Amino acid sequence: MNDELNNQLCSQWAIPAYALPYLWVTTPFDAVQPSGNQGDFTLRQPAPYVDVRWGSAIGPALVRLGWRSDNLLWTGEVVVGGSAEALHLISGDAEETAVALLVFSGHILKPGSRSFPRMSQPAPGSRFDFFEMIDREDAPQITTWMVSYLSPWFMMLHDAMSNAHNLVLRGRLDDGPDAGRLATPLVLHELTLFAR
Repeated sequence: MNDELNNQLCSQWAIPAYALPYLWVTTPFDAVQPSGNQGDFTLRQPAPYVDVRWGSAIGPALVRLGWRSDNLLWTGEVVVGGSAEALHLISGDAEETAVALLVFSGHILKPGSRSFPRMSQPAPGSRFDFFEMIDREDAPQITTWMVSYLSPWFMMLHDAMSNAHNLVLRGRLDDGPDAGRLATPLVLHELTLFAR
């Protein structure tokens, strides 16, 4: 797997079995489905990056990964920027198990973009620009995200939707028992809310 055409998506993380038929690896020149729990794939032409998509070769992009030899080191993480379009609530057996499903319209982030300041990047005093982070090559695409109804994120999402604020969401493909029931089974782990 040490060339410009053959690679695998992950090494430390195993792609859940339910997800494998829905994953696609795309470049501007190629669209292939990975195989096996590490996501082995072969391109027809070299590319500097690949997009991992859900559902089809033109489905929503989940993440953009820069090309590297042997393994792209994907951990199932998904990072997108855009807007909240709808919230749907599903009751559980008890109030604390109620789940909100977020319908989100957005784009993947450009490689190297950060939605929150990290050590030494960006330089102190610089400004985060939402529109500089997102990759608007493709039209916005819809993804669905799960969040606990009792989570503080639920209120932030509601506020963002009500006031048309931009968001960056970071999460992972769900590997829980109900994962296969959603259009795109993503679990929210991190949220950045931008002022207008």
